Amino acid sequence: MHAFPAVFDALRLGGAAYLAYLGVKSWCAPVQALAPGSPRPTHSAAQPAALYRQGLLVAASNPKAILFAAAFFPQFINPDLPNVPQFVILLATFSVIEVSWYFVYAASGAKLSVYLQRAAVMKAI
Repeated sequence: MHAFPAVFDALRLGGAAYLAYLGVKSWCAPVQALAPGSPRPTHSAAQPAALYRQGLLVAASNPKAILFAAAFFPQFINPDLPNVPQFVILLATFSVIEVSWYFVYAASGAKLSVYLQRAAVMKAI
């Protein structure tokens, strides 16, 4: 970031513009309530492997996660021991914790989706 501040600023501003675009697009989208008991919309056209690959690419390219790992992990690396095994243990531990939280989020989201799919709630959001 210090070496290329213009690139960092462009990335930051581009990301903010993209988020603003997504917000306006979502705000202007029509809202319809689902009938009780009707099936939820799914990504039926997308294959599970394609969805997984897309999620993996998004997560792997997340600069926040990369900066977190770069700032957090070195504190727990013993310089007198081989670095790779220590890094593998830290990364595996971090991955297990992250995936566990994703399961909590998914389960919570499934329970909340019935409430969140009501037209009044979607419009408020």
